[in-house]
Amino acid sequence: TWLIEHRVFDGPVLDPYAGAWAALNVYLIEHGSKMYRRSDGFGMWPMLIFVDSGSGKVTDTVYSFCRECVNVFPSKGFSQLKQRKTEKPDDVTGRTIRYRAAKIGDGTVYEINTNYYKDSLYRRLAIPRQDEYPQRGGFVEFPHDLPESYFEQLTAEERRINGTFYNPGGRRNEALDCFVMCLCAADVWLWNEMLNYRANMKAILNQAQLQEIDLAYVLSNIERLTARKNIPNPIGAKIHGK
Repeated sequence: TWLIEHRVFDGPVLDPYAGAWAALNVYLIEHGSKMYRRSDGFGMWPMLIFVDSGSGKVTDTVYSFCRECVNVFPSKGFSQLKQRKTEKPDDVTGRTIRYRAAKIGDGTVYEINTNYYKDSLYRRLAIPRQDEYPQRGGFVEFPHDLPESYFEQLTAEERRINGTFYNPGGRRNEALDCFVMCLCAADVWLWNEMLNYRANMKAILNQAQLQEIDLAYVLSNIERLTARKNIPNPIGAKIHGK
C-alpha cells in the first residue's frame, strides 16, 4: 500500500463553491488530466473519490459538492455496519459488512465500517520494513516529506480489546479518517472492476469460468487486461472545523 500524497486545503466549508471547496475543486480538475507517475513511467490518476459527509450543516454542503463532480461520492463512517435482513453477507469477509452503498435522494452515499478498516490499517502499520524489495503484502509506504503531525493523526486512536476504537483526549485524526476512506474506496473500485470484467466476458465464458474471475484475478492481471490504460488512485477527503 502506498500513500502518494496528503494535502490540506484551508478555508470555510459551508459554501460548496468557495473556501476550501474551491481549492479542492481546482486540485481535482488539475489531477483529472495530470497523472501520478511510477518510477517505471506507468501513469495513475484518481478514479474514485470519497468525501466525509461529516455532521450538521456541513453534510448538505458535502452532498451539493459531490453532485457537481464526476466519480466523487459522500461517505459516512460507522463503528460497525449490521447486516440487514435483505442483505447478503460480505463476499470477502463472509460476515462483516465492510461498506454499503446507500441512496440519498437521487445520489449515493457510501457507508463505511470504520472499525474494520482501522483494524486493517493498524495491522498493516505493524508490518516491519524489509531490507529487500518487494516488501511484504500490506506494508505501507509513506512519502519522505510528511510532517510528524501526520503520523500523530494517523495513530490518534487506540484499539480496545473488543475490537472497537476510541480517541483518548479527542486528538486530531483527519489523516486516519482519510486513510480509512482510501482503503474503502479501493475495495469499492476493485469489486466493481471485477463485476465489469465478468460482464464483459459473459458472452464467451460459462458460469464456472466467470467465477474464476475473482479479486485476485483482477489484481494479478490488471495491467495486462487494461493494456496501457491507467489504474486508479483513491482519494479520501476529511472536513475539519466549522
